[in-house]
Amino acid sequence: MIPSKRAAFGLVLFVLLLAAGVSRAADVRVHPTDESTLIRVRVDGRWSTYHTATRAHPLDFEIDGPATIRVLSRLLPGGEVVEMPDTYRIRLEVDGIPLRVLEEESGLSRRARSEGGVRVGALRRQTVRLPAGTRSLRIIPDAPDQVVALRVFRGEGSKKNIQWVSFAPQEYMMAVRLHSRETEVVYYRFGEDDPVCCEVYGPLQMKVLTRIDFEKEHGFSQKYAIKVYLDDQLVKTWPFKARVSHVSTYPDLPEITPGLGQTLMIDVPEGKHTITIQLDCTTARSASLRVFIPEKAVTRRR
Repeated sequence: MIPSKRAAFGLVLFVLLLAAGVSRAADVRVHPTDESTLIRVRVDGRWSTYHTATRAHPLDFEIDGPATIRVLSRLLPGGEVVEMPDTYRIRLEVDGIPLRVLEEESGLSRRARSEGGVRVGALRRQTVRLPAGTRSLRIIPDAPDQVVALRVFRGEGSKKNIQWVSFAPQEYMMAVRLHSRETEVVYYRFGEDDPVCCEVYGPLQMKVLTRIDFEKEHGFSQKYAIKVYLDDQLVKTWPFKARVSHVSTYPDLPEITPGLGQTLMIDVPEGKHTITIQLDCTTARSASLRVFIPEKAVTRRR
C-alpha cells in the first residue's frame, strides 16, 4: 500500500525530530562515580554545579567510547588567598594510562562566585577524544595544594556563529586597496619599525588577517613572523610561511604582489588595551593586514 502524502510527511518529521533528539542526547553531562564533592557556582545569577578534585582525591568517570569529551574547569582559591598562580595543570588518565596533560591559564573570574560569595577561577575548556570501549577516565589536578572544580560533558558542544566586522586601527603606515577577484577591501600596511596599533575594549577576541609583501626578489614563497604586544608586553610571536597570491593585487602599488592571507587570533582581557602588531623575521619591507572583532563588541558599553 502506498502511504498518503500526509503519512509520508509525518514519517519524515518523526525521523528529523528523532535525529535532533539523538544529537542533543549525545551532548550530555557526565557525572563522576563519586558525587560527594558537589559544589555550586553562580554566574550572573545563574547557578551551575561542579565537582571538586584534588591530587589526593581525583575524579573518576565511566564513559562508553568512542567519544569526544569536553572538560570544563575552574581553579578554586584556597582559604583567604586572592592571588592565583599563572597556570594550573590537570592530568587525564584512561584505564590507568596517561592520556594527556591539560595546562590552563589561571586568573579570577569577574562574574563567577561560589555559594559563599567568593570569586572563583575563570572558566577553561578543553576537548579530548576517548577510544572505543567502556573507559575509566580519571582527572587529577597536578599540584598537591590546588582544588579544581570540574564539569565533564560528552559531545563537542554547540558552536557559536560569530559575526565578524572590520575594525580600523588607530596607527599604521598607510591604508591601501586590495583587489581580489570581484571584491575590493581596505588593508592597513605595517612593518618592523612601523607597527599597527589598535585601542580596544575587552574582553573580546580579535581576528587578524595578514598578507606579506612579495617583490621581484622574493620569489613565490617566503617566511615571516608577526609579533603581538598587549600594552607594550609581548604576548606571542606567530611564525608563518606564505605563497604569493595569484588572484589579489594592490591597484595603487603595482610593484608589490600580496601574499596569501594568514590568520591569527588575539585574546584581549577585560578593560581598555592597546594592541600592537609588528612584522619580524623577514626580508620583506612591509606587510598588510585587516582586523576583525565580534559584532557584539562594537556596541559594548565602555
